[in-house]
Amino acid sequence: SLAAQGLPPFEGTLRSSGARPDGALRRRATRTLQVNIGLYCNQACSHCHVESSPKRTEAMTRADIARLLELLDASPGVGVVDIT
Repeated sequence: SLAAQGLPPFEGTLRSSGARPDGALRRRATRTLQVNIGLYCNQACSHCHVESSPKRTEAMTRADIARLLELLDASPGVGVVDIT
């Protein structure tokens, strides 16, 4: 936890920064959809947030893709689809 590391709670940071006086984080409409279609990558970067590498074989299934397309169709505010 943040407290165990001697750091203030995230809500307190939002309050003190003035970004959110009430300390609450509000969700906005989704405008960009990022899709990682698989974890195979020809590189193995230590900073990769999904831990992709040449040894990874996981990939989206047809069912996953069909569901993604359904969700995208129901989300008219999405103007950008970032596929990696």
